[in-house]
Amino acid sequence: MSLLTVNQLSCHYHKTSVLEDLSIELKQGEILCLLGPSGCGKTTLLKAVAGLIETEQGSITLNEQTLLDHENDINISADKRGLGMIFQDYALFPHLSVKDNICFGISELDKKEQQRIIKELLTLVDLEGLEQRYPHQLSGGQQQRVAIARALARKPKVLLLDEPFSNIDSQLRMPLIKDIREILKRSGIAAIFVTHAKDEAFALADTMALLNEGRIMQKGQPQHLYRNPQNRFVADFLGQGTALSGTYLGNGTVRCILGDVAIDQQQFDRLGVSLNDKQAVEVFIRPHQFDITMADDEQPDCAEILQLQFHDDGFRAQALLAQNLLDVWIPGHLPVSVGSKVQVRLTPQPVVMFKAS
Repeated sequence: MSLLTVNQLSCHYHKTSVLEDLSIELKQGEILCLLGPSGCGKTTLLKAVAGLIETEQGSITLNEQTLLDHENDINISADKRGLGMIFQDYALFPHLSVKDNICFGISELDKKEQQRIIKELLTLVDLEGLEQRYPHQLSGGQQQRVAIARALARKPKVLLLDEPFSNIDSQLRMPLIKDIREILKRSGIAAIFVTHAKDEAFALADTMALLNEGRIMQKGQPQHLYRNPQNRFVADFLGQGTALSGTYLGNGTVRCILGDVAIDQQQFDRLGVSLNDKQAVEVFIRPHQFDITMADDEQPDCAEILQLQFHDDGFRAQALLAQNLLDVWIPGHLPVSVGSKVQVRLTPQPVVMFKAS
């Protein structure tokens, strides 16, 4: 059963559609990422759930309580929705200590209960011993933890996070994301967070919804979206890849510049598109699906390396093969440089296929 349900929500700014008939659900304890490019509607959706912006159509329910229903003229104010929200800048009070920042939303409780909650949350977010410090005395990651503790103090049904890692140094971001995921899972609170960075979404989310132009392009587990994109937008947004024109031969095979290629037939069947033999299609190939070896200048059908970028234990490269640019991954042990000739084959794993646009 869903904890939060958004149904057919629409929102417009100056007659421009920002959310268009959008529906989505969140389960208890689930971490949902709203991912997409700037202007896709992800932050608007988060603010609509929080009750911070006006919408024109649709409904929102939380734990069977109606928060918004345009048909019945219901719109619960933001402070009464039972939600916690963390903004990009954390919005900590600079003149209050860590302890007092956490206590800000629970001042109506007696002191003994406040102290119990503070102790519990400081342990949860790993800030024991720092309760008397002020925000300027904390690192960015520690400030983020204080913001989460303050939001959790009121025991929200859902925690909303708007690009929470945008101000964190890149070297600290992934360890912090791992810690925040653990905090959320230990607390058992469902969360929705917004980001435009796919690496953050892959690391934190249980479920990911990829938005574009106010609509959900695809929703599911991060690994499912990456391996089984429903369209080229999803495939391109979630990682580098090369689209090659081909001809569908039937029996799960496409002929392209690399020869006869096995496709992921289950992925294509899920798209609900029928194909005839000899029909034009596109195959989408991830960099790691190319098998690259060094080639002699005399070998036919070689590719030339045009660009090379060292990354981790190998190279991200762009290779030119018969007027086709390929985004490939090259193992670090190969003696490759710009201008090198390489042989390009495919690994045995099936590739993704789309109907030609």
